[in-house]
Amino acid sequence: MIQCIVDTDAGPDDLMALGYLLACPSVRIEAITTAYGLAHTHCGADNIRRVLALCGRTDIPVYAGQDRPLGSTAAFPSQWRQLSDTLPGVTLPSAQGDPETLPAVDFLRRRVRQDSRPIRILALGALTNLAGICDAACPSLQDMIIMGGAFDVPGNVIDSGEFVSPTKTAEWNMFVDPLAAHTVFSSDLAQLVIPLDTTSQIKICPGFIDAFGALAPSPLHQMVCELLELVRPCAAIGTYYAWDPLASAALVDPSIVRTRTHAIDVSIECGTTRFASSGPPKSIAVSADRTRWEAAFFRAFESKPYPLPNFCS
Repeated sequence: MIQCIVDTDAGPDDLMALGYLLACPSVRIEAITTAYGLAHTHCGADNIRRVLALCGRTDIPVYAGQDRPLGSTAAFPSQWRQLSDTLPGVTLPSAQGDPETLPAVDFLRRRVRQDSRPIRILALGALTNLAGICDAACPSLQDMIIMGGAFDVPGNVIDSGEFVSPTKTAEWNMFVDPLAAHTVFSSDLAQLVIPLDTTSQIKICPGFIDAFGALAPSPLHQMVCELLELVRPCAAIGTYYAWDPLASAALVDPSIVRTRTHAIDVSIECGTTRFASSGPPKSIAVSADRTRWEAAFFRAFESKPYPLPNFCS
């Protein structure tokens, strides 16, 4: 059984990844923390609590993080944040019970330092929360699986109606809080990094969305269908990828990705990631098996065997 904490900025692909993990019988999510990034942290926490109510998992606590980066003023476009806060077209029940009042960083520090049970962390947003645990030993932390960065491919922080991008090489999770990323990658904590180099190989296309929608329905399946419909316009023009769903699958089955080991440096000015000549080595995914990922993702929501077409050839 995989014991994990999910640290997420609660965007649409984050919630797809969360739905996959909740559907996986081999995964036990111990807690969820919301990170700076797409959804505002308290809105994201409320939405996640609604997801947990949908699937009867209100036993999983959700801790909200601070809604500001450690050392930057960068942010996702406000239109993207509004979409992640409100999730138009996604039907979720009301959250149950009272929200947790302990800040996310305080919970994480207590869990990885004072609790002896081994735990893994899946990081799907900016690394703001996780930077807060890098200043001391974390004896119960096995590793972190981090979605973020770009090494040998272009970044995805592009010009928008709200700003002109200062970099063409940074990835969003690193860009919005580069100091946090620098702190995490400079630490000795074990990490598997899933960068754009790998996620760019797993495109989500309309054929994938249609095939997923044909699976046997369940509450989690319906939620993921609605999230996929929300992003269908991007999928239709070829700009939507399995960013966080790939990272969540690599947590469950590391063989889905092929890795290399190298130290990582992050520019504090703009969040650009690059291979470093020195520093603690990290495991970095360099390629992904799309067929294996598609099979794993579908299998979590469907118990029957089925043939998998090549959705996005």
